[in-house]
Amino acid sequence: MRPQTEAMTATQINMRAIDSRPSGAFQKAVKALAELEMAEDIGAVRRAYLTVRAPRSLEEWKDRGPYEESKTHACLYLLAGQECPNGPQDYRELTPALCLPPHADLDRTTMWDKDGKPSVIVTQPYSISDFSTEEIGGLCRGLRLQAEAWNEYTWCYPAGVLALVITRKDDREHSHGWWEHRRR
Repeated sequence: MRPQTEAMTATQINMRAIDSRPSGAFQKAVKALAELEMAEDIGAVRRAYLTVRAPRSLEEWKDRGPYEESKTHACLYLLAGQECPNGPQDYRELTPALCLPPHADLDRTTMWDKDGKPSVIVTQPYSISDFSTEEIGGLCRGLRLQAEAWNEYTWCYPAGVLALVITRKDDREHSHGWWEHRRR
């Protein structure tokens, strides 16, 4: 049998303390969540938790890279290391359909830089159609990008939207990384 470390023992002790003496705030939260489940369903309880957790999810996302929200617009071509089809014009005057799939159901789309370079595009649509999936997939293949969808850990209406994360295929550091660590 492997000996326990002090840190493991401290964690176990802290967990016992939490379990044996829940605070008043904890008890209120449990009661409110139980009432929410009775009034709606367990999905509402999950959405409530993820809504409370959303700001932290955004901070974890930023820290993971570490990422900074890009000062430019979200553009698949820039992410792929190419020139934006809109050219160097003012961001407010661009045609977004040239930078992202024109018919895709994308919403709340942001580009994130790492070390000052475009690294990841995240879009958080309420849903995505088969047509949009095909359109995004085709454009990503042509630009050597990959897209991955997940329905948790978003920061815009958690559990009510999808997170579609687009990275470069050759970018092993970013592809699957954030989502895989969240799934464990």
